Amino acid sequence: MEPKAHPPSGSLPVSNAFVLGVVVLSLAFLVFGAVAAGFVGTPALEDEHRLEAETSTALDLTATIDHDRLPAWWATHVENDEVTEFRVEFDADVALPTGTVTVSLGELEHVETVETDVWGEKRA
Repeated sequence: MEPKAHPPSGSLPVSNAFVLGVVVLSLAFLVFGAVAAGFVGTPALEDEHRLEAETSTALDLTATIDHDRLPAWWATHVENDEVTEFRVEFDADVALPTGTVTVSLGELEHVETVETDVWGEKRA
């Protein structure tokens, strides 16, 4: 039996330039333009991670692509002349002595356009 979801994974290099360590409670991402594809980005970081002061490290990330939702994305993709623009935005929840804050990681935003020509109608 084929799995109903696929968990792609990767790592994200992070740095803490401050003189105090911080604890990253969660790291999430949202994928826009692919909601129908079943991309789910929360939580992307499975365990909290302490970033010591003035250090760099890599955080391991996972996501889930729900295979059952791929046909809905494909229909939308074809309706849009076989073009989909994906935009990925990242946020982190960080524990501070005063409480938890959500930090937008805008510099990590990623935009990519996926274009296909399955029907052969885009030949130059």
